[in-house]
Amino acid sequence: MKHSAFIIFLYIGLSFGAHLEKELLDYLFKGYNSQIKPVENYTDDVLVGVQLTPIAIRDVDEKTQTLSTSLWIGYHWRDESLKWNPNNYSGITGLRVNINQVWIPGICIINELTDQKCLNFDEKGMAFVWYKGYVFYNKPLESTIQCKLDMSAYPFDEQICTYVFHPYSTTAHDFGYLKNETYIILAYMDTNDEWDVVSTSSTFRVDVSIPKWPFRTARLSIVLKRRPNYVIINVFVPIFILSILNLMTFLLPVESGEKMGMTLAIFLTFAVFVTLISDSMPKSSENLSFFGNYVGGQLIISGMTIVLETIVIKVYLKESAPPVETGSKDSLNKHSPTHQECKQHDLDRWKRFALQLERYFCVFTVLATLSTVLYLVLGITVMRRTIAQ
Repeated sequence: MKHSAFIIFLYIGLSFGAHLEKELLDYLFKGYNSQIKPVENYTDDVLVGVQLTPIAIRDVDEKTQTLSTSLWIGYHWRDESLKWNPNNYSGITGLRVNINQVWIPGICIINELTDQKCLNFDEKGMAFVWYKGYVFYNKPLESTIQCKLDMSAYPFDEQICTYVFHPYSTTAHDFGYLKNETYIILAYMDTNDEWDVVSTSSTFRVDVSIPKWPFRTARLSIVLKRRPNYVIINVFVPIFILSILNLMTFLLPVESGEKMGMTLAIFLTFAVFVTLISDSMPKSSENLSFFGNYVGGQLIISGMTIVLETIVIKVYLKESAPPVETGSKDSLNKHSPTHQECKQHDLDRWKRFALQLERYFCVFTVLATLSTVLYLVLGITVMRRTIAQ
């Protein structure tokens, strides 16, 4: 009997609570129009707070210059028509309602590339309404935004990607942002193998590109720093080793017959690395990568090495014509070296000249290689300081 009485009282309580919620909903939405700005004084602005909660970075595509993330995006604003006294409804302080029942701000992420860039009147989902008139709405989003990437300091680069919120249906006189409540939340974000999140920031502007219709925009920025270890181990170290091997070709004896084969193999390897790096870089003439230019410089030096080694081999194997014989045969036999001795002498002279020439070419190649390394170090150092400022 006791259990039956408890169940009956619980059923009555729940029924009474559901009745109160229905009564409250009828009270709030009686005569409510979701297309009318929800303010008591129509000249007042509707202030909206926006929170981005990234869950994971899915991809940073350098070639298409996009940032793809999985995130939750939350909006909240005050609707003067959705207020009530909790004491009149048994302490009910909040309700869940369909989002398409209430007024929603006309707001878009203008650099969003997916179809979910705007809050529309046909929005689906549930909103939470607090008794003081505040409406909270959260939605998941698989976001891909356009983000201009500066690859100058690659692979030690930092990138700033910005979510630009822009109203699509109201002007600056009707729509604004709660500056202290518009930000990015990183508490739930998973770590990424390639990128670290350094910081976030929020800025607010009035877009006056159309003077008669100024718009307020909010910019939520996230600063990403690349983890360079993978690129260093798999790209930079092999290229550095190849540049050293390129210098070693000058130490290889001509008689071995392997000089041209080695230089050509190194040149083709450099060409492969240049192709791989260029395929992953944006096709832009601005903000060229110092690292990409360094690899291109090594390719040029490798090509020059082929030319220089060709000259060395050509000179080394050069044969001089025998000296012209004048006078009597007896006189030549008595006072001049034999024809074979003269030819051997000329061959040695060209070989010595070729080896001396190769030393000069080696010094020139070493200086060119060191200059490209210095260019890479100074370029990346300057760019990192510029980004830090």
